[in-house]
Amino acid sequence: TAYFVGIALARRSDGLNALALAALVMVALSPSSLFELSLQLSFLAVASLLLLVPVLEQRLGAPALTATDEGPRRILKRALRAATQTAYASIAVTLAGLPLLAGAFGQVSLIGVVANTVALPLSGVLTLLAAGSAFASVFSETLAVPLVVLGTQLSHAFCALTHAFAQVPWAAMPVAAPSVALSVLWWVLLSAWALGASKLRFVAGAALVPTLAFLLWNCAPADDALEVTFLAVGH
Repeated sequence: TAYFVGIALARRSDGLNALALAALVMVALSPSSLFELSLQLSFLAVASLLLLVPVLEQRLGAPALTATDEGPRRILKRALRAATQTAYASIAVTLAGLPLLAGAFGQVSLIGVVANTVALPLSGVLTLLAAGSAFASVFSETLAVPLVVLGTQLSHAFCALTHAFAQVPWAAMPVAAPSVALSVLWWVLLSAWALGASKLRFVAGAALVPTLAFLLWNCAPADDALEVTFLAVGH
């Protein structure tokens, strides 16, 4: 809503401002949501897209369109650029959410970067179908039916895709929940690498590697650890 209001007023949008506004509204309406994993992961993911993806593009590069690119060459470059940006988005979300995911689920996905790169475009289509069907239903439920049917079939395909990736050997590795101090250290280093000056970025980037190794290999759960699966249904 804030984004479209900005367009209507001919103002450029600011992602961090919109994210902060969304957080303010959600926490004001439901203060306890601050402690819900879904909110934490969602806002952490969006923040990583805003802050980390531009840095990854700057450091690692991305195919750029030029005035001489025409026809099939232009289409190919656009496709490569979209795939590269999706991969960077997947890397950013994975890195930012690492401590939370390890603590909540006791495992870290090793294939998530590849799986997200394939699944994110389909996720975007599903989001558009959901919004479109909701909008169409305001005028007529009949208009919404085709969108809902298509969205249902694509949802099944999306689930099948994620299950297929999950079956790959070593798709995920079990880890113990990291301490609060280790989690904070990880986010501080990641933020310093993304936002700091050149020297600070170098130091933070170098420190991220051993911190990641400690997160993954020194936090392995004991073989005889009790494992409990809790399904939160909102009651």
